[in-house]
Amino acid sequence: LAPDALADVLGIVEAIDPGRPCPAGIDGLIRRRVLQHMDLHLGTVQVDLHFDPLKVGLPTRQLDEVWYSTQVLDTAQGTVRVLRPEIELVLLLLHLNKDRFPFLGPFLDIRRILERAPLDWDYLHGFVAAEVLEVPVWKSFAAVAEVLGIEHEAPRVAGLRAWTWDRLWGRHARLGGDEARARAPSVSRLLALHASGRIGDKAREVRRQLLPHRPLLELAGRLEPGRSYAGHVARTYVEHLTPGRARRSRAVPEGASL
Repeated sequence: LAPDALADVLGIVEAIDPGRPCPAGIDGLIRRRVLQHMDLHLGTVQVDLHFDPLKVGLPTRQLDEVWYSTQVLDTAQGTVRVLRPEIELVLLLLHLNKDRFPFLGPFLDIRRILERAPLDWDYLHGFVAAEVLEVPVWKSFAAVAEVLGIEHEAPRVAGLRAWTWDRLWGRHARLGGDEARARAPSVSRLLALHASGRIGDKAREVRRQLLPHRPLLELAGRLEPGRSYAGHVARTYVEHLTPGRARRSRAVPEGASL
């Protein structure tokens, strides 16, 4: 959604997916971009509605630039606005991180962007630097270029974040298919930490993951309205710390005792 549409985000969600339950307080989390997307259904079509265009856990700094630089694309069904190619490239590279490079298709999507028209590399470098996402963007670009044999102008990145990126998303993780995608959620949670600086934004993202806001839990169906938030959090951490006990407790039939 464009930034000025977030003021009526619940109305937009209702228009796309009538009857979609939205917990109290969820609109505030969307406007603060704590919640960065929502899966909706338009009839039988699933819609991934982005409230933040890059969706990496950190709020996009250049939100207005992303939307005001969109371009018009003519289609058989009319005209639509699309991201300018440099920002589309950044989005695809970041999403490769989120999925952990499992299949070749997204690599080819990136090659098509590179072949479609000359990119403004100065603009691209400036955009990535302003978001301080040099490590995940340029490391991903180098990985795609290596797999496809593309000559590229991406800068080299080094340092601790580059080293940890190689441990998590390096050559061993590429084109791993469904197995790599199954492991992706646990790794993708660390993507935001590979931005430079942005300590406050990172702290808020870590808090969101470790202690999710109540409306997020209700939206995900993990907490029923009216149930104790503190009790849910305590039970969750007990299960993570004592997985054997949690498995046994779930296996006990209703009404039985240990």
